[in-house]
Amino acid sequence: MRITAAVLYDVNKPYSVETVELDPPRRGEVLIKMGAAGVCRSDLHFQKGEATIALPAVLGHDGSGTVEAVAARTNGVRRGPGGGGAVG
Repeated sequence: MRITAAVLYDVNKPYSVETVELDPPRRGEVLIKMGAAGVCRSDLHFQKGEATIALPAVLGHDGSGTVEAVAARTNGVRRGPGGGGAVG
């Protein structure tokens, strides 16, 4: 599946907004269709080199959306809006 993502390739450089390939959910994972997502302060620390992360990296972990698919052995989450359970 192709998605739009904010990718960080190097510190002190801007994010690159681009299309990337997303793997389907594996055992114990869910696929969420994002309604909104944000790049927060912790992401800014990675961009500024104040914290380290393996690069390149897709950043922006604060978001909300609808559960689209639930992989095997995923408990407490169901497909649809308000799919239940905390994910992440």
